Amino acid sequence: MNESFMYTPWSLINEIIGGSDRFERMFRDIARVVDGKYPPANVYSSDKEIVLDIEMPGVDKKDVSIDLEERSITIGFPSGNAGNSGSRKFDLPFDVDKSKVTAVFKNGVLRISLPKAEAVGAKRIEISD
Repeated sequence: MNESFMYTPWSLINEIIGGSDRFERMFRDIARVVDGKYPPANVYSSDKEIVLDIEMPGVDKKDVSIDLEERSITIGFPSGNAGNSGSRKFDLPFDVDKSKVTAVFKNGVLRISLPKAEAVGAKRIEISD
């Protein structure tokens, strides 16, 4: 399991008090959702996948971009009336099987399913003469 998602009560308190960048980003992101700068998102997680439901009423799907990196996904979207654009990045707790990722935009909600990649087993390397 990814260490960034494993907490004990004391480590969580230490990160908050110590000014962890992760918590600063989290609270900044919450403020941007409240201010309307970020579209609201629901994140559902299981041991097999993560599903993101991002509310984007009035947005055309051609104006939305999705960029998947190693352990993060960035959603680009129009922001405001002046033709501005914004983006929202989500860190992922596991590697994603990129060949099975799906995205559906329906009734103003973008749903992205990110299946967990199969673990790559250990491989023994033979030493040649």
